[in-house]
Amino acid sequence: KLIPPARQSPVGATRHAGAADLEQEVRELKQLVEDMKRGRDEVGQRGSRENEGEDDRRSQLPHISLDIPALQDVFEQLVVNGVERRYALALIKKAAFELGNEHSKQLEHVVDAVATELMETIRVASPLDQVLADRQERGPAVVSFIGPTGVGKTTTLAKIASEAQLKRRLRVGLINLDYYKITAFDQLATYGKILHVPFRSVASVDDLKMALIDFRNLDLVLVDTTGRSHRDPQSLTEIQALLGAVPDLMTFLVLSATTRDSELFDAASKFSAFRPKGLILSKLDEVIVYGGLYNLSQKVDLPLLYFTTGQKVPDDIEGATRERLVSLLMDF
Repeated sequence: KLIPPARQSPVGATRHAGAADLEQEVRELKQLVEDMKRGRDEVGQRGSRENEGEDDRRSQLPHISLDIPALQDVFEQLVVNGVERRYALALIKKAAFELGNEHSKQLEHVVDAVATELMETIRVASPLDQVLADRQERGPAVVSFIGPTGVGKTTTLAKIASEAQLKRRLRVGLINLDYYKITAFDQLATYGKILHVPFRSVASVDDLKMALIDFRNLDLVLVDTTGRSHRDPQSLTEIQALLGAVPDLMTFLVLSATTRDSELFDAASKFSAFRPKGLILSKLDEVIVYGGLYNLSQKVDLPLLYFTTGQKVPDDIEGATRERLVSLLMDF
């Protein structure tokens, strides 16, 4: 059984323009293996061991070799699919240790072991469960959606509103802070009419407080925010000032899967000032290389909440799962 060839595109090539070609990656892996044998391989290590016993067992197995075709094949698969080399190597090393030399020669065993290691490193959460668990008795749970312009916040909000109303039977209200963009106002107002839920558009802290008073008998209020560049600190400060008026606010960060790796992390870093509780990754239907999503999940301390896969409301959204992301990374 062979691993299916990874899909490639100009987007993937651009994303990894700084990396060497595949043959160079293999040569570098072999060099790293030699480093490991000499006890100098600290690449990709994360955190401390769970206990000293595991450390002892590892130190007693210096003969475990990563210079095995099956291990190299899976390493290459991960790198071609966009996973950073340091993460790919760490996954391969852990899988090789768990399998031992004999099983590490069998491709099926390596694929399964790496998939298991991937699953253990990905955090996910059920956002509506989290929202309801944190809900305050004195009023509805309030959730704001933040992120750069053009990532699909308004459509994503409408999809989640539909899920909350139709599947969870929650009383939902919509608030629009996107007052610089009339089309977003019209779009969210239209969704409110379709879903038969109350809608307000606000342009100040006082307006926002009044809207929340109007919605005090609801279960859940979803707040759409102005899409602004994360490189515009003044705009982000304005949004923070508005949202700061909401007590016990929960925030979800929406980012597009079409964004390059470095820009994804940069955006996540800038929007961290809003203290988001999780990540929603949109537009998965528009990309064919998914390693950047895994890389981001390892760099930010946030669980994955949702994946969106198109424009249809409410259909094109799914709760984020480890299994789904692993299948995208390994082409199952």
